Amino acid sequence: MLGLFSPLQAGRTTLRVRAGVPFIASGEVITTDGTLTTIVDLQLPADTVLRLIILLAARRTDAAGSAWFMRSVTAKAVAGVAAINSNVAVVPDLTDGVITATHNAAAVGGSYVSRITGLAGQTIDWAITMYGIAT
Repeated sequence: MLGLFSPLQAGRTTLRVRAGVPFIASGEVITTDGTLTTIVDLQLPADTVLRLIILLAARRTDAAGSAWFMRSVTAKAVAGVAAINSNVAVVPDLTDGVITATHNAAAVGGSYVSRITGLAGQTIDWAITMYGIAT
């Protein structure tokens, strides 16, 4: 069975995941402060397990600076409530020491949410690609 490729459109962060269908999702967002920002919201069907490989790159557009994250995440939704089972760095976070940025995996309601936090006074362009499957 072929999977779903979904480039998230500007201003759109939500993707409904279907059980048994592999998917690739990508998106982009710009931060200019230290506010926690959702970059992707994966709505999970009830009683599913989600397995993700996440590639996340951050680049300052107002000065030199970059960071790169690679995560392996397992989440599950039971009776419509999501929970994160694991959020493991596949490789150590890479940063040039100039950029200040963090990645956060969270369960919100029945969704898996990938969030990022920049820093006040830094304009950061974030790009994410997720490979996943729900069962």
